Amino acid sequence: RRGKERRSLAQATIHAEEGSWPGATQLQLRFDAQCCTHEGDWLTLTFFKEGQPVEGRTLRFGGPWSNWPKQPITVPADSFRAEFAFSPLTATTAWGYGVAVTASKRDKANLLAMPVL
Repeated sequence: RRGKERRSLAQATIHAEEGSWPGATQLQLRFDAQCCTHEGDWLTLTFFKEGQPVEGRTLRFGGPWSNWPKQPITVPADSFRAEFAFSPLTATTAWGYGVAVTASKRDKANLLAMPVL
């Protein structure tokens, strides 16, 4: 299940996307090296497992690439919601984010990580 929505708040526009992979035990996120937002704009990621929020795993990123994760992030979840809040008053379009999400089952991921004998 994937969905998108857009809504406006007082001075920000929220662009939201969702992704769901039933049966997955973890999600791995890799951020594009061109991620960059204007000051005051941010990306909030909320993770879920079987429809319930994963406690303590809401992440928020914004600003130049130096503020974004360089290494993959792995979260014990099967779905997520991404909300990108930005000012519609910004004159430039040189901003945004890119993230690749890979869903997997932990047992299979551990097996694949083992060296071949």
